Order: sequence, then structure tokens, then C-alpha cells
Amino acid sequence: MMHMANASFYGGVTRLLRDVDIVVVEGVRGRSAISAALTATYRVLKWRRVDLVSDCVPYTSLGKPLVTPDVSVGEFRGEWRKAPMWMRAAMWPVLLGFTAVRLVMPRDPLLRQVNGH
Repeated sequence: MMHMANASFYGGVTRLLRDVDIVVVEGVRGRSAISAALTATYRVLKWRRVDLVSDCVPYTSLGKPLVTPDVSVGEFRGEWRKAPMWMRAAMWPVLLGFTAVRLVMPRDPLLRQVNGH
């Protein structure tokens, strides 16, 4: 699973995690078509040179217990198949549309959208 944000966001997350008792980091181990589709918008933002970085929180060096309840691609695929067919079918055009909009959106509005301004 790929997570991306501004570097300053991850700096803030790192500072917050120093004050917790336990850290839980979730994700999906491996790659699948649906996980690639879900993260396609990140790749578009990288192509558009939006200043995002992959998750760079130093989870293992925070000195906190770390729980990683990741699921495998097979487990994710099995749970995905349990979703109603109409929901799975609707997800593809939504993801493709969202990614396409970010691909063609003028840069200034795109940056405002990504940066939350």
C-alpha cells in the first residue's frame, strides 16, 4: 500500500507519534490490480510534479510498540470480492475519473486541492 503526502505532514505525524503508547500501521502486502488502481492518483500527482513524498515516518525508531495488521494481497482480494458487485463495478469508473481529472486539472487548482488550501 502506498501512502503519500507533503513532507511536512509526515513530520507532524512523527511528532504526534512520539506521544502515543502504541503505533498501528496498516497496509496491504503485495500488489494487485485494485491496489494499483487505488494508488493511481498518487502516480499522476508525481507525474505532475506535485511535491509529495512516500510515507517517511521512522516507525521502527520511535521507541514505541509497533503493530502492523497488514493483510496480504490474497486476503485483500478475498475481502474485496465480498463487497456487492454494484459497488465494485462503480469503483472502477470513479477511480479512473478521479485520476483523469487530476491528470488534466490546471496545476494551481490541483496544488490547492492537494495542499488543502
